Amino acid sequence: MAEEQLENARNELSEMFSRIKEMRRYPNYPNAVMFETVNGEEFLWVVDYDEAKKQAKESMENLFDDIGITAWNQDFVESIVDKDVIDFVDPAFKAVMENNDYNLSKSRAWLPYLDELFDESISADGIGHTLAGYDGNEIELSDGSYAFRIN
Repeated sequence: MAEEQLENARNELSEMFSRIKEMRRYPNYPNAVMFETVNGEEFLWVVDYDEAKKQAKESMENLFDDIGITAWNQDFVESIVDKDVIDFVDPAFKAVMENNDYNLSKSRAWLPYLDELFDESISADGIGHTLAGYDGNEIELSDGSYAFRIN
């Protein structure tokens, strides 16, 4: 990641919101940085759209690991899974809603559909819906990088 691009992002976010107080880098994510402003706003900054998409998919993987297929709308899930699996969708949702039982929702049977589910989620709602927990907005900076407010 070019230090100049990172510094430009820092300056641009400072001008748009408030001065950046802290910047955190993560060894596992060389193309992403967390910024915190003096007002306590937190932003995930990514070097480009491909990195944003990668981060969004990882976030959705974590969501699936936490609560399973029921993290998505039932009709949306039914539009993606094969007809021979569709009979398992309703019982998975009912088990969660009625008994707080996530076993069917987290079943490995959903794994073949996750990539398509993630791609279709991004296509339908955008990356901001997944990464920007505060407002769902994608902030495209002047250099082509992106920022997402996360709090």
